[in-house]
Amino acid sequence: MLLFLPQTIAMVVIAIAWGWIYAKDGIINEGLRLIGLGDFARSSTLVALILGVTGWAGSAVVLRAQARSLRTREYVAAARVAGESGLRITFVEILPNLVPLIAAQLIFGGMAAVLGEAGLSYLGLGPTNSITLGTI
Repeated sequence: MLLFLPQTIAMVVIAIAWGWIYAKDGIINEGLRLIGLGDFARSSTLVALILGVTGWAGSAVVLRAQARSLRTREYVAAARVAGESGLRITFVEILPNLVPLIAAQLIFGGMAAVLGEAGLSYLGLGPTNSITLGTI
């Protein structure tokens, strides 16, 4: 049950942020107007920023689980017995084995961001100053 907690929290944060952004006199819009960035409120940069900030939770769970699994492997135990530091074990033994998983998470994260932005634009909640997949 705790596995889905980061994703659930991320979705709640997205919903709250969207409410703040698209409320006419919402907190974010008023703050952006005060500093002279009133047009930034419905820009594709802000949508990308919000999707990026809230979309990392699923990947973090997968990467953490794999790193914990790699930590118990024999070659990591051999490196510990050989007297290698924790930092060296992390960067020489564990991180290279995470590279394929990181690459896959980046690819799928990018696809999810494109689909998320297209869905928001289709619903009328995306950027209004550019053509996107959801408005085509």
